[in-house]
Formats: sequence, structure tokens, C-alpha cells
Amino acid sequence: MKIQISQRGRVVLCLYALSTLQMGALAVASSIADISDSFPEISTTLVQMLITLPILVQTPMAIVCSWFCKRFSAKTLILTANILFLSGGLLPFFVHSFPVIMLARCLYGAAIGIQIPIVSTLTIEFFEGRRCASVMGCCSAIGMLGGMFYTYAGGKLAGLGWQYSFLAYLIGIPVLICILFLFPRGIKTGAANTADAAIRTDIPMPPELFGLAGLAMIYIIFYFVYTNYISLFVDGTSLGTAAHSGISYSIVNGSGFLGGLLFGTLSGKLKNHVLWFSSFITGIGFFIIGFAYNLPVLYVGSIFLGLGLAWFLPQCNLCIAAIVPPEKLSFAYGLNSAISNMGQFLSVLVIGVLCNVFHIETIRNMFFLAFWGNVSLAIIFMICMFYKRILSP
Repeated sequence: MKIQISQRGRVVLCLYALSTLQMGALAVASSIADISDSFPEISTTLVQMLITLPILVQTPMAIVCSWFCKRFSAKTLILTANILFLSGGLLPFFVHSFPVIMLARCLYGAAIGIQIPIVSTLTIEFFEGRRCASVMGCCSAIGMLGGMFYTYAGGKLAGLGWQYSFLAYLIGIPVLICILFLFPRGIKTGAANTADAAIRTDIPMPPELFGLAGLAMIYIIFYFVYTNYISLFVDGTSLGTAAHSGISYSIVNGSGFLGGLLFGTLSGKLKNHVLWFSSFITGIGFFIIGFAYNLPVLYVGSIFLGLGLAWFLPQCNLCIAAIVPPEKLSFAYGLNSAISNMGQFLSVLVIGVLCNVFHIETIRNMFFLAFWGNVSLAIIFMICMFYKRILSP
């Protein structure tokens, strides 16, 4: 018996499949030390760029993506992104040359830079209200689940040799098949999908977009205190080993998965309170970890961090849809992604400056700094909500 799936049903299945690719950078994290050993002539700093380099490429690509949306169908762009994902992901397994590996990481970054704005734009254009929030939350949840997969699979495969960790990117093959056979043809996004786009392309971006993207960047700066320092914290305080840090990462992704599934309900009940609430929940996670003198307390804090992140990111996307004209939506998502992603690079620098200003000398106190940073963000979002400067549907 042939199963009929509606156009929206096919789109949502493809959006969920694409969401599994978003956190693929984690697959390489476990292999950095082994890659460094295999290329002794390459500096450790340059090897560590294998994690950050994709983000450097992803940032401008996310902005340029809106130009592609005007000229190509969504299916063509998504398939291109998927092919870049597979090429950039699997090439280092076959070619053991450091320049080639760097090139491959750039291809991977370009793939994610194309994919993220399109997934967000398609979600807004195909779904409304509670259903839109639910799909956005599920995409976030599946992205978190993908993070768990890449962390686990990359770590296990790295035990066979650093090059084997790149086989985690084989997950792109079933995603490619899904897009190839399920995603409808002829669909365009953003300005290309708007009848009067040619007339309205001169509409300026609302200033609220830049404010929201800037606040999202600050959120990421503080969030990466966890990403950058949790391993050092666990080891330096004798709470456990690298394996226990890995468990904490898994708990963050696992709770983020559950939080994403609950996002539609949360957004429907809290409406425009979600941004300050998710910032506050993230702050609670940092506060608990700061007071952690045993692993169970650390893991409880990790749960709050996962929930906060899973609620903050999709709510930002909903807010953007509320303040940006439809014909500018794909560019707006690319711009937000570019600005907020800068937080990943700026985190170490900004946190280092703040530590000097406030005379913070321990990693434990860095987590308390991140707590106060998130509380301050929550207050700012409350003020924005009160003056209706950042809107939510």
C-alpha cells in the first residue's frame, strides 16, 4: 500500500533530517590531540582551528545564503549543502594531508552556513503559531540529539584512529536520500518566495534585529564558559576525569533534546517571556555548577544548561520572524547567525577581560560570572519586553 504524505509533511520530515547535521563539529573534538600528534610539524593552535574554522566560514556563508535563495530553489540549495557536508566530512578519512583537512573543514562550514538560515526560513514560511513553535522546538531537539551522536560516535571511532572519527559524517547519506526523494521541487524561500520582492527589497532591516542578534551573541559568549572550561573545571577540582566531562556534555544535549520537544508548549504558555526565562534557566545551571563539589550536583547544573539553550535559540528565530518582513527573512536569519556565532570566538577574550576587571582567578568563579551574565541578560530581555522592543508572536 502506497503511503501518501502531504507537502507540509514532507517538508517537516526533511527539516528534522537536516537538523541532525547542525552540530557535526563535535565529531572532531575527541580527535584533536591525536591529529596534533600525527602532524607534529603543525602548531597546536592551528590544529585546534579544525573546530573553529567551520564557524569562520559558516558566518559569511549564512549572510550570502539570502542571495542564493533569490536564484535557486530550496531543494537545490539543501542538496548542495548536503553534498558539501559529506565532502567536507568524509574527505579527511581518505586524504591524510593537513591542508586538505583544513579545506574539508571549510566545506563543512559552508554546508552549515547554507543550511541553518534555510531551515529556519522554511519553518516560518510553512507553519504558523503553535505549530511553527513546535516544529522549531523539534528541530532544536533533534539538533541536540545529533550533538549527542557526534560526541559519542566521534569519540568511539577515534579509538580506532583519528581519521575514523570523520566517519561520523556518514549520517549525511540518509539525510541526502531523504531530501532527494521527499523534499518538494520548486519551493523557494525568503525574497524569492514573495510576489512583490522586487519592489520591496529596499526595505531596511529593523534595528530590533541587530539588538536581538547582539544579545544572542552575549548569551553565546557566556554559554561558552561551559564549553571551553568544563573539562578543566572537572579535572582541576578533582571532581572526575575527561569521561565525566563527556557525561556532562551528554546530559546537556539530552536535556536540550527534551527541552526542544517541550518548546512548543512552553512558547504557547509563556509567549514573549521565553527569552528572559531561558536566560534565567541557563544562569541557574551555571550557578549550580559553580557550587558543584560532587558529580551529581554538576550533572543537575548540566540539565539546566541544556534546557536554557534549547529554549533560547528557537525563541530567537520566532522573534526574528515577528520583526522582519517576509522578503528579508532568509537574510535576517543569516545575519543573526553571523552575529551570534561571533560569540564563540569572542568568548575566551571577553571572559578573560571580565576576569581581569573583577579579579577572578578560578574557573569556579568563571561559572558564577556566567551566572551573573545570564541574570543581567534576563533583566535586559524583561526591559525589552516591557517596552515592546523585541517582539514575539
